[in-house]
Amino acid sequence: VERNLRASGADLAVVLNIATRPGQETTINSVAAQNDYFVSGKGCTVYFGSVHPKSESALYELSRIKALGLRGVKFHPDYQGFMIDDESAFPLYEKLEKLGLITVFHAGWDPLSPDLVHAPAERCANVARTFPKLKLVFAHFGSLGLYDETEKHLAGKFENVYLDTSCS
Repeated sequence: VERNLRASGADLAVVLNIATRPGQETTINSVAAQNDYFVSGKGCTVYFGSVHPKSESALYELSRIKALGLRGVKFHPDYQGFMIDDESAFPLYEKLEKLGLITVFHAGWDPLSPDLVHAPAERCANVARTFPKLKLVFAHFGSLGLYDETEKHLAGKFENVYLDTSCS
């Protein structure tokens, strides 16, 4: 990875893992921590952890992610089967906010669930509004394939929201 990173002229690669079912968190996060490294000025690869929102150990695992030195967590509401602003996920967001971890979400349309968007921009805005100190990154310009919704509900509206440009 490091060789390819340097060859492309990039300074940083962020690897985003997904726990697609409860119980995968410990292994995913342990491997992420073993591979995560930061070398100032020489390029680096940063790994994020993941928890499954329906895992009984999710809150504990968030503390473990912080203790492992990982910088953030990735959620994929489509693959993990939850709506982004479902209140059952709020204890996770509260914990992430307290821990200061960056939280990345797949946002917008997904081919796995073409008829139900689990993280549309309006619902992403609900999370941003409810947790104003949570560092949020909504992937795919904030709502894959639904960019007018991003502009209406997210773009420039929150200090704690960032949009990435992957797969857009």
